Amino acid sequence: MRGNGKGFSAGIDLNAFFELPAAYGPDWQRHMREITEEFQALLNSLAQVELPTIAVLHGFALGLGLELALACDLRLAAEGALLGLPEARLGIVPDVGGSTRLAQAVGLVRAKELIFTGRQIDAALAERWGLVNQVAPADQLDAALDGLLAEITQCAPLAVGMAKRLLNGMFDTPRGLALEGWAQSQLIATQDFGEGVQAMLQRRPAQFQTGLHPRISPPDSTPRSGADPRG
Repeated sequence: MRGNGKGFSAGIDLNAFFELPAAYGPDWQRHMREITEEFQALLNSLAQVELPTIAVLHGFALGLGLELALACDLRLAAEGALLGLPEARLGIVPDVGGSTRLAQAVGLVRAKELIFTGRQIDAALAERWGLVNQVAPADQLDAALDGLLAEITQCAPLAVGMAKRLLNGMFDTPRGLALEGWAQSQLIATQDFGEGVQAMLQRRPAQFQTGLHPRISPPDSTPRSGADPRG
């Protein structure tokens, strides 16, 4: 999977949030679980493809763009590429698998650092953290991809597909996605979210006021797989 232009993907267009009232009505925030689940289903369909998938990153992979890359099995990056999940700077969380799959890729502590700060890291650091598998100069990225594909295609396709199912089955991703959707449905209605979007569009520092939302802790902080984390 590739992106065209200057980068792999800068993520969702913030102006898309202003189109949600037309699609879901003036109380669109009440439909945030539904909206999130629709996006999650799209990336889940990619993650569940039995063939191995590879994201080839250049320029930048941010927000939903990085979540898309995380739904792939492997990631190659050009030198200097920037990766990050800036959602906390908007007053929300990565809710399309970014929180869950990032923690699976780099570990809980590194995932917390990247999400809590909204920081962008370069490809070299992403490789050290395990977020990308390989970094190559931009003009050698295709050669690196060809080399990886050559190695994979030397293996039995059924074995590779079964290995993917086996490895993916070691993690309770549905549980993480359910919690992501619940958290976003709480945050999307806060004043901080509106301020975060306006601040980013206006290229100014955000002035967050809300603090912790009173409903920010679910009744069961470790919901069962398939259970509604709202209780």
